[in-house]
Amino acid sequence: MLGVSSEMSTEESAVSLVITGLPGSGKTRVIQSLQNNLTRPGYFESQDLSDLNQVTLPYQLLCVIDVRAALVSGRDDWLEERLQQLLFSADGIIFSFLESAALDDQAWWSKWVTLNAGHLPIVRWLNQSFPVDWQGFPVKDDTVKSTSNALPKNLEPLQVYEFSVGRICWEHLLFGLDSSKQNLGMKIARVKGLVQTLEYENKVAIEGSATRLELFAADENNLPVGVLGQIQIQGEDLDQAWLDEIVKASLV
Repeated sequence: MLGVSSEMSTEESAVSLVITGLPGSGKTRVIQSLQNNLTRPGYFESQDLSDLNQVTLPYQLLCVIDVRAALVSGRDDWLEERLQQLLFSADGIIFSFLESAALDDQAWWSKWVTLNAGHLPIVRWLNQSFPVDWQGFPVKDDTVKSTSNALPKNLEPLQVYEFSVGRICWEHLLFGLDSSKQNLGMKIARVKGLVQTLEYENKVAIEGSATRLELFAADENNLPVGVLGQIQIQGEDLDQAWLDEIVKASLV
């Protein structure tokens, strides 16, 4: 889904920024930081680049990579292929969530990028902030794109399923989702929601990517975007009926 555009202030910064990356990599938060740091005519979020026809200005495409967890050979091959396709059209890379990433995982991703997109510049997003002196990647004629030259081939939009729930047992849901991925090879890319659980008295936000799944406290003063009692699951080749059973089995 495309994000919110900002106003252009100078001719030098007349190139929009399109932010892409795997689901859950931090794209929305990165855009918020960019809007505070850089002056651009527009900031757009695109998950699979299928909506770039809505970007009417020339743009650079930056790919966000969450470096908190390395990809696992075999299980995550489909993710690696998807990320490689996104990087094929990218002009730069943003390493996100470094403050929560182990040094081994950061090193793994640095090596992976060197092997797969070593020509691209990298900026590190630490504590949800960019380096103070970073003013964006250089804008060159050969890096400015239009809708005609940036679409990768065979990058299908992700399936999205939503489930309405009451109070759930988080441990049961976590076990079901993990089993679906590990034992059935289900390609779950994103899990998010705002729910009440058996384990916690307060509302909790589910924030999951293909490589990690976490809960965060959601008090009345810090509620995430979402509807209480809604869980959304995104991925490829998902079995909706199976996921529905997993969710139902977690209900208290």
